[in-house]
Amino acid sequence: MKRRIRAAALSLVLAATVATNSGCWGARELKDLSVVVGIGIDSSPNTSDKVQMTVQIARPSALKSATGQGGGGGDKAYWNLQYTGDTVFDDVRGFTHETHNKLYTAHNQVILFGRDAAINGVQKYIDFFLRAQETRPTLNIAVSETNAADILAVKPELDQMPAVNLSSLLEQQGFTSQSMQVTLHQFTNSLLSKTTAGIAPLVEVAESNGEQVIYASGLAVFKKDKMVGELNGTEARGLLWVLGKVQTGIVKIPVPDGIVSVEIKQCISRVKPLSTDDGKVRMLVDVKEEGRLASVTGKESYATIERFAVLEKLEEELIRNEIAEAVDRARQMNADFFGFGEDVHKSGTKNWKELEKNWDTIFPNIEVVLNIECNIRSAGNITEVNLP
Repeated sequence: MKRRIRAAALSLVLAATVATNSGCWGARELKDLSVVVGIGIDSSPNTSDKVQMTVQIARPSALKSATGQGGGGGDKAYWNLQYTGDTVFDDVRGFTHETHNKLYTAHNQVILFGRDAAINGVQKYIDFFLRAQETRPTLNIAVSETNAADILAVKPELDQMPAVNLSSLLEQQGFTSQSMQVTLHQFTNSLLSKTTAGIAPLVEVAESNGEQVIYASGLAVFKKDKMVGELNGTEARGLLWVLGKVQTGIVKIPVPDGIVSVEIKQCISRVKPLSTDDGKVRMLVDVKEEGRLASVTGKESYATIERFAVLEKLEEELIRNEIAEAVDRARQMNADFFGFGEDVHKSGTKNWKELEKNWDTIFPNIEVVLNIECNIRSAGNITEVNLP
């Protein structure tokens, strides 16, 4: 924990001495910079034409205090500022009414869109960050179930700054495979695609032991630059199976006397167009998964080759159902978040231009052929258990 805080403090100290690429200021002292670690974008509650922007600024004196280097003890390590203007650029300039320092965004961890802002369209917000030379293409993009400002106001237990905590949370979504990390670069590429729908992780404020915490599960779906729906955790994993981005997680298999949990150890997927004749597209999705027996709640032992074979078939059916749920949601929203259009394009089909032009009509009628193969490789340290 102390190493993490020191690393954050060190990065801020480096920001004071390293020259920026913006061409505006060059090297500056830390006292002349307001180092932004998180940005929230909301539609103004009074009018959707206005942009309500929240910036989370690091307070170096509080960071030094946490590492035992002086400063006022007990101070918050961040300062949230909020301004409402006509554009993002207007907001950035407007913050000078409250802080005499210019905003320094090279260390920004995340851009978080409130739900209303996402539904209204994010292109007008994204444009500013793409033009700003300080913006890192690898910073995280996410969508709040409510207002972005609410998320940035929740003080975490393990991190000193909510934005840093949120960024870490997004980067760890591979461990559950019910959401995924999306960078600015990835999100922008989907906005520029004529066929692929964009996705971004969903976060919300939840309650745990009487305290507010940030919870991440599911994905927001964008068509062009507007949020058109969302995927719950199961549907999101259905998408990730297809994309080959399931890193780990648990598949819970119902059995007659309980539940068998299989830990995902590896997943490989392949997507291939089978046919594009006469505008009728068929896609083959191959998914190969390997796992290990993680737990059994019933009395039966499943640590035998014969029972492994039974469990593998059951697991294959569960994965098939998760993918089918995601495909159904994609058809309902008419949003190709699988990137099937790009797969067809890369296959070199001769009629791609015609398909691309009519993709909104073609996509909901695509036939998806699923080939799922599961292999349970081990039962952990247990080979055979006989319960009374």
